[in-house]
Amino acid sequence: LVFDYESLSFPPQNGNMNWVLILLLSLFGILIGTLSVLGFTKKAEPILWLVVGVFTAFMISRRASGMIFWYGFIIGILWGCFSAMIQSMFFETYLKNNPKYAEAFSKSSRFKPRYLILLVGPMLGLLTGTVLGGLAWFFQKVF
Repeated sequence: LVFDYESLSFPPQNGNMNWVLILLLSLFGILIGTLSVLGFTKKAEPILWLVVGVFTAFMISRRASGMIFWYGFIIGILWGCFSAMIQSMFFETYLKNNPKYAEAFSKSSRFKPRYLILLVGPMLGLLTGTVLGGLAWFFQKVF
């Protein structure tokens, strides 16, 4: 098995997806997931996601060559999955540091809250990825 380093080049060659760029920008999902578990995001989480999303869309528009929408879409899905996995893995800490969510989860009876996070995270990632991909495409056309 030979690893093809050319496919990971920055910027990508021959129209391939730049997986290094995707991996680096998807790390924001781990960062924000960790910050939310530790209780640092609280009410600022939507604003934090907005700032990170605009920055990421701009970076995609500047660094990706082709398939701009798909970069944003994949990164958004990874954000949702990574953030949900972090929150689910450290669920007790998440509830302790986010009492508002602990109260909301206590009212939910259909699903276990830990599994609900794992279910909702990727779905929000799909929505986020769609918006992120569209925004990156728009930035590429404008800038």
